[in-house]
Amino acid sequence: MRYEKIVDKLIKNNFLTLKKRKPKIFEFTIFRGYAFYLPILNVIGINKKCNKFSDKEKIGLLAHELSHAEQSSKLRLSQNIFLFIYYWFSRKTRKKIEVQADKLAIKKGYAKESLAMTKIYEKEFGIMRYGLSARQIKALMPKKI
Repeated sequence: MRYEKIVDKLIKNNFLTLKKRKPKIFEFTIFRGYAFYLPILNVIGINKKCNKFSDKEKIGLLAHELSHAEQSSKLRLSQNIFLFIYYWFSRKTRKKIEVQADKLAIKKGYAKESLAMTKIYEKEFGIMRYGLSARQIKALMPKKI
C-alpha cells in the first residue's frame, strides 16, 4: 500500500485533527533511520528501504510520525522551532518526544503495528534508544478480554 493512502486512512480513522493540515510525504535514501517528521515544514520523510515493509509495519511507522504531527499541530511556530532545536541537542528531550509519540500511537489503537515496527528497528539497530522498546510496548498493549 502506498504511504499517501495509508496516511489518508489513518487521518480519517484516528488523527482527525490533521484533516486540514495533512503532512506531505517524501522518500529519502541519505539518512540511516526509517522516518522523521519535520514540524516546521509539516513533512514526513520515509526511507526508501521501508518500501519492503509489510503494511502492518508501514502503519506502525506512519502512526508514530502522525503522532508527532498531531502533537506539533497544537504548538505555535516559535514553540515548534524551539522544540526542534532541543530535539537535536538534548537526548533527554528527544527521548521524551519519541516516547510521547509511541504512547499516542498506542492510545489511538496502533499497538500491534507499533510493536511490529519496533521489532524491525531493534533487529537492525539494536535496542531502542529513544522510543519505547518492544518489551515496553507489549506492557502497554491493551489486555484481551
